[in-house]
Amino acid sequence: MDYPPTKLDYHVDMFKLQSQARFLSLLKAEDGRTALILDSTVFHPQGGGQPSDTGLIEFAGSDFKFSVQDVRSKDGIVRFFEFSFSIVWRILMMFVYSLPFRFSTTEFSKVRIPKMLHSAGHLLDLCMQKVGLGHLEPGKGYHFLTGNRIINFPFVEYKGVVPQAELQVKQKELEVEANELISKGGKVYAAILPYEEASVLCGGSLPDYIPKHSRVLRLGENPGCPCGGTHVSDISDIISMKAEDGRMALILDSTVFHPQGGGQPSDTGLIEFAGSDFKFSVQDVRSKDGIVLHYGVFQGSVPEDIEKGQDVQLLVDQSRRKLNSRLHSAGHLLDLCMQKVGLGHLEPGKGYHFPDGPFVEFKGVVPQAELQVKQKELEAEANEMISKGGKVYADILPYEEASLLCGGSLPDYIPKGSTPRVLRLGENPGCPCGGTHVSDISDIISMKITQMRTKKGMTKVFYTIAS
Repeated sequence: MDYPPTKLDYHVDMFKLQSQARFLSLLKAEDGRTALILDSTVFHPQGGGQPSDTGLIEFAGSDFKFSVQDVRSKDGIVRFFEFSFSIVWRILMMFVYSLPFRFSTTEFSKVRIPKMLHSAGHLLDLCMQKVGLGHLEPGKGYHFLTGNRIINFPFVEYKGVVPQAELQVKQKELEVEANELISKGGKVYAAILPYEEASVLCGGSLPDYIPKHSRVLRLGENPGCPCGGTHVSDISDIISMKAEDGRMALILDSTVFHPQGGGQPSDTGLIEFAGSDFKFSVQDVRSKDGIVLHYGVFQGSVPEDIEKGQDVQLLVDQSRRKLNSRLHSAGHLLDLCMQKVGLGHLEPGKGYHFPDGPFVEFKGVVPQAELQVKQKELEAEANEMISKGGKVYADILPYEEASLLCGGSLPDYIPKGSTPRVLRLGENPGCPCGGTHVSDISDIISMKITQMRTKKGMTKVFYTIAS
């Protein structure tokens, strides 16, 4: 069945959050989802690098409500997904009106944030001109906050290159320029104009894909550009912008990759997608607010979309994991050795268990005259413990039990009533730790104390392990 093109109310007024429309049809899309079609809409469909609006459509004269989870446009027809088949027969030919203003706080953010991100992307184009990068031609824009399983931080792609030596400087300049424009503010305009008038506002020409009439966006009194998306009403509504490194990240429901933290570098490796040839090379792993981000790149082609819930296989780089584990365990062994050589009064602090110069920092000082002696004693004690060996335990325990294993108390940063993970080297007292470790103390192989120094009330002990 043929339908007339959907009238786009947001093109005329992109700040409008309520409208009335007429129900036209219900159909099953190619992907199996059920779609609702109206004669006009205030919902912005996904496109132009901007995610779709979400919200609610209520049917006049009934209690029927349609929760809009996704909006797409195809051949000029806007489709609203998802829908329940159980009430299809009861709604045909009813009049409906959409009320996206009845969002919860979360749903309202899904409208406001895409507008901010989209406007910020266009602001970036203006800033490129101002920092001397106007010769780079704007290309693809991605104004999404997150995806299903991949996080692509919002970005704009430009045709052309910036010399490697200038990248950091230009990044800072862009951020400063953007936030200066935001602080000054400026009205945002969007209007459908005749081709010639649109061309003048956009610097004298329009891209080849623009037909006779075009909707032009202008941020303040700056030159415009063709855009069909929704935007903020004033540049100041963007609030602020920060330049990110633009890395791609995967989010999974569980992971075997250790994120960087606790003085230990992250794992690296590979994530393979079941039923496909897609492989994601994990180059860095970080944890933020309890969510682990696997940063890296796809090997070969980059999938346009990955279905949420798809099975993946995680493969950690074994040699890197093993080295990191040995270094981390060696740092904890050093804490035990400090007790054994008469330095137990020094309180362990920061640990750095990276291959390039690992150390443990202790609060307190060792007399200058004793440093060399204690350095030798520590090395001898550590290697004696390594030669004897001993099973390494890591258990998640109730607070009180963990406290007993750690000498009767836990650090203040461990919440009471929590279940901390406790590490124990052999039958020695334990300590809270979330890192990866060897299975036996002997796996450290050997240890050398390379330096011991005291400065400003702190003592640093540097070490290495056998390759």
